[in-house]
Amino acid sequence: RREGLRRYTRPLVFFLEYLAYSLSDCVFFISQSELTEAVRIFRLDRKRCFFVPHIARSNPKASQPKTRHPDFLTIIFFGDFSYLPNLHGLENLLWHITPLLSQTARFDCHLNIFGKCIPKRLTTIPSPPKITLNFMGYVEDPLQIIQAADVMVNPVSTGAGVQTKIIEAVSLGT
Repeated sequence: RREGLRRYTRPLVFFLEYLAYSLSDCVFFISQSELTEAVRIFRLDRKRCFFVPHIARSNPKASQPKTRHPDFLTIIFFGDFSYLPNLHGLENLLWHITPLLSQTARFDCHLNIFGKCIPKRLTTIPSPPKITLNFMGYVEDPLQIIQAADVMVNPVSTGAGVQTKIIEAVSLGT
């Protein structure tokens, strides 16, 4: 059944891709090899095709397997907490998300929170069961902390712009 469906969808996808390329004034690719293949396969005018490298550079360490701690899960959240969306995200994490995680998790977690301007009033919140809260403050070089984490959370629900902390964490393999 699946093979029969693929037989019809592949030509349709090819046609739609060809149509999109043909109707475009220019086409941007984030991979040089995809640009080369598209020019060859779809006979595109090379003058209308542009290579634009992706914003996140690959990191050789990100491709290395992590050595995960067998006893707990490491979660991180970081940012400049003088920025209100980050502060509200931290409050949401501490007051709403960690209690839920504490009630439902079948494992222990270390929640490492770091960045500028963490309010003192939040650092005195007791850790809920199964969760160890680590308020690290400002960290000069956070790359190792980000890379060592199992999970990065970003409970920020307001604000605008590109969430570069997500791009950083993904580029480091978190």
